[in-house]
Amino acid sequence: MDSCHIAWQLHGYLVSLAIGCMLLSENLQLSKSFGSRWQVVGRAVVVSNISAESGSRVVLTTWGRHGFRQRWRQSFPIMLAGTGCRSLDTSEALALRARVLGYDRLELSRESGQAS
Repeated sequence: MDSCHIAWQLHGYLVSLAIGCMLLSENLQLSKSFGSRWQVVGRAVVVSNISAESGSRVVLTTWGRHGFRQRWRQSFPIMLAGTGCRSLDTSEALALRARVLGYDRLELSRESGQAS
């Protein structure tokens, strides 16, 4: 192989790496909202409403599609910040989980499985 071919191959690898980093940065971000140290967290989703439904069920409605997927009706960890409510903002002492109800709705529960 000549040096020109190697240079073009290296250029292709660098372009692929840059595109991969750009795609990854759309779905991940750094946050210090959930403690004293920096953490890599998923993408931010704008919340339009949080309400209590059917007794103790807490439902979070997003502004548009949230894009979360659920497997086998299991809940998944979720982090909330900037809600203005201490019982909803996630911290090291308060861990929340969510279950998908619809394309723009999530049911919130505490780590133990109780409704928030």
